[in-house]
Amino acid sequence: MSEPIEYDVTIQRYNGPKKPKMPESAAVRTVLPLKLLAQQAARKQRADETDFAFFQDVQKQNCPEYNGYNTALTRNQGQTEQSKTKTAYLPLIDLVPSHPDTIMTAMVETQKVTHNADQKFVLFTCDLQLYKVALDVKWAYPERFSDVIPRLGGMHSLMSFIGCIGTLMENSGLEEVLSDVFGGVAKMLTGKKLQSIFYE
Repeated sequence: MSEPIEYDVTIQRYNGPKKPKMPESAAVRTVLPLKLLAQQAARKQRADETDFAFFQDVQKQNCPEYNGYNTALTRNQGQTEQSKTKTAYLPLIDLVPSHPDTIMTAMVETQKVTHNADQKFVLFTCDLQLYKVALDVKWAYPERFSDVIPRLGGMHSLMSFIGCIGTLMENSGLEEVLSDVFGGVAKMLTGKKLQSIFYE
């Protein structure tokens, strides 16, 4: 962090509509450019090869731990080392979590931290309930939060996916077949009972 964290959070007041309309641009889905996709594939392949080399070398004597191994690899390749990073908790916002004021305040504070770290985009991860509120805030203030990307966490993305399967397979007999083996199938097919899917 280039600046110390201020623990007095200024509460942002949401003055947008209760149900903002989705902008037309939000409904457009585009594919990343081929050059960018190729770069990502090449970087992933190089990272996989480096990780595999570490797993091979770790069996030898005097092999440094993972961070030291990567530092030595960076020096041998003539690359500059990245500066150390620091993680710190931001202050709590003493408001109702699902209120638009709370989400807007959190988005503004996250923007500040991200911009101080010289990052271009803000990834704002939420659960299903707060994701809807974050989208409403983003749609009400499209220019102010143009660099904010709300996204669901991994578990909530999976819940949404399983809920889609339950909706598509409704009245197909799937629920009756599964109910012979599992309990609480109705909740499983809505994605609300993940532990049953994983543990039963």
